[in-house]
Amino acid sequence: MTEMAWHDSLTGLANRSLFMVRMQQAMQKHTTQGGQFAVLFCDLDGFKRINDLFGHAAGDELLGRVGARIKAAIRTEDTVARLGGDEFAVLVENVTSPDDVDATCQRILESLRARVQLTTEEVSISTTIGVAMSATGRSADSLLSQADLAMYHAKRHGKNRYETYHLALGEERRRRIELVENLRRAIDSRELEVFYQPIVKLSTREISGVEALVRWRRDGELISPKLFIPVAEESGLIVGLDQLVLDLVVAQVPHLRAAAGRQIIISVNISGQHLQSDDLRARVRTARQEMGDVNLVLEMTERDFVDSDRTTLAAMEALANENIRFAIDDFGVGFSSFSYLQRLPVSILKLDQSFVEGIERDEKARTLVRSVIVMADALGIDVVIEGIERESQLYHLDSCARACSGQGYFFAKPIPFDEMVAILRVAASQVTPRIGGTTILT
Repeated sequence: MTEMAWHDSLTGLANRSLFMVRMQQAMQKHTTQGGQFAVLFCDLDGFKRINDLFGHAAGDELLGRVGARIKAAIRTEDTVARLGGDEFAVLVENVTSPDDVDATCQRILESLRARVQLTTEEVSISTTIGVAMSATGRSADSLLSQADLAMYHAKRHGKNRYETYHLALGEERRRRIELVENLRRAIDSRELEVFYQPIVKLSTREISGVEALVRWRRDGELISPKLFIPVAEESGLIVGLDQLVLDLVVAQVPHLRAAAGRQIIISVNISGQHLQSDDLRARVRTARQEMGDVNLVLEMTERDFVDSDRTTLAAMEALANENIRFAIDDFGVGFSSFSYLQRLPVSILKLDQSFVEGIERDEKARTLVRSVIVMADALGIDVVIEGIERESQLYHLDSCARACSGQGYFFAKPIPFDEMVAILRVAASQVTPRIGGTTILT
């Protein structure tokens, strides 16, 4: 019974209760005898995807193998525990210098570099580690919270790494909490607005569609989406934000459609979390019906597509069967693989702007773009090239991507709804509507 009370039944490691006792003992020793210790908070990267792909039995087996590898990577005097889920913690005692902690973190990261052989699968896994030193905490709970905070900060800046807590992280956390509350109020009071950026046929320069992009104006100033979108995703507010944007787009579509004078594509960004909600899936269907003959495209990041579980994939396939198209945004940033496209109902690839940054001077860049287009065409997938900012880029794209569409500041930056309506009206009035360079935007 004592063994069960203090150890994790899945991995055989110390459980949270025993780990907290060991931390409190280390705190007492630190107070009475001096010396330092450290707490490492380890969170596995991509564990949910493995669980979803191969099942919970494989996930449990992986947790056992990971726990054994972490235990083998630390000293016998240190304690490793499974806190729950895919979270592990390590108590590093008798620390004489920061190098001791750095070495332990490096050994743990290194221990997970080799693929893990399970009963039925071979998988890759990594971990992100947050570190808290005994000198910064007043209690065992506060130290564990500091290590947890450092871990999340490390994940935001790239996984499979470690970061040590410092006081500035506490201030950053306070600012993020404040930002979350302000964003929650902005969503509830519908203070956000939608800007639109044209999507253009490269062969004719005609506007074939627009991408809806959320903007938050606070105290007269626009807050960068790079600041509030990640916060919305981490806090779970992204679902409410997605729904608000969809509602705003539905209300504005009749005006965009009338201004264009023809059928138009409306592309809306959504989070993978969005499709896990039955209510929001129903709202997408309703939005599609309310938009009439407008073609609705849902854009998701490459990460969201790769991480799609069975439920999300089934939802995507159901929506695709109702003539709702899916686009992979920023394709090529993190994975650059076509293998997962075989199982996804994807209609459009939006090539990341990194593909065209050097296209004027680099034949390899042009070859890469051409190869992606050929592969996408073979799969029946359309291509939109993002980040076109210069006419010289467009000149070189003519030789390898003329059949594609494009998007970028050369044509137009994201603009408010009223300005987008005006541009569509002007384009519709032209005998040969063209956009970009010395055209209707100038």
